[in-house]
Amino acid sequence: MSILINKNTMRAVSIIFTILFVLMAGNSYSQDAVTQTKESFSVEIFLGQCLNNMPRIDKVESAAKVFNWTKLNKDQAVMVAPADPSVKFDGWYVRGGVVSYMIATSLGEWNESDAPTCTVAFSEVSPNKVKSLLVSILKSLKVVDEQVSGGQRITVWKYTEGTSQGYILLTDASPMDVDAFSLSVISPIKKNRNK
Repeated sequence: MSILINKNTMRAVSIIFTILFVLMAGNSYSQDAVTQTKESFSVEIFLGQCLNNMPRIDKVESAAKVFNWTKLNKDQAVMVAPADPSVKFDGWYVRGGVVSYMIATSLGEWNESDAPTCTVAFSEVSPNKVKSLLVSILKSLKVVDEQVSGGQRITVWKYTEGTSQGYILLTDASPMDVDAFSLSVISPIKKNRNK
């Protein structure tokens, strides 16, 4: 089912990795959070900020305002924005906790449905440990596709959690032995035709 990973998805994923290495090179670590691993923190952020809020990406956008996350500047945003410039997009860089990370939301289309998407990106965190942890927590995950291309591994799962369902994409650089990855959740919803 490699149909799920189309040309625009691959481009967006490649762009996310570019920004990872530009923005995340200077991760800051909190001395107060010694007991929590970088991997468990990363999964916790993904679940709490992205997956648990789907398809309500406005909740992520509100959290950005409440917690005063740093909005990506124009050049940073261009690097991680979806390939289609008409797609609604916002992105922030978050410092603190166990590791700093980038988080972005977008609202595009997927098979004639609205496709709210939330992505978190981390560096200096083991993608293999994150993958194992994610699979152990989310029992409903079903692998739909896994590809290795251009030094990146892309794993796509279909998920159902509560009333939310969609796809989770893990894109990482483990084939190049680089500890960097992005986790995205796409939660297609039928368009309201009565607008």
